Amino acid sequence: MAIAEMTPGPIAVNTATFVGFRLAAVAGSAAATLGVVAPSALVVTVLAVLLRRYKSVPWLNTFFIGVRPAVIALIAHAGLSVARASVRDTASLGILAVSLALTLGTSINPILILVAAGVAGAIIF
Repeated sequence: MAIAEMTPGPIAVNTATFVGFRLAAVAGSAAATLGVVAPSALVVTVLAVLLRRYKSVPWLNTFFIGVRPAVIALIAHAGLSVARASVRDTASLGILAVSLALTLGTSINPILILVAAGVAGAIIF
């Protein structure tokens, strides 16, 4: 998952596509988009091949055993940062609590929980 996050985001891709189109029409758009996406795609592909080939190497497995908790910590930190910025009153805290309970306690699709939280926010706020 961390390797996949190395790819450029939609803003970079859209900007490259737009600028390329403005400078050289469709060919420029294709070239600029490829120029933005190709380096990351190449790195991700090479790393995926290497990881698949060497997945049975003991030190590599122990490395990933150590990395996984750090990735969880980074994701938790991001979640807490978003929560601090988003939860400003009891209503938003209630939406957070219900969403968390539904996510952890049921098998409801998370997209449905997001939609329901959005509807609740639209009604409450």
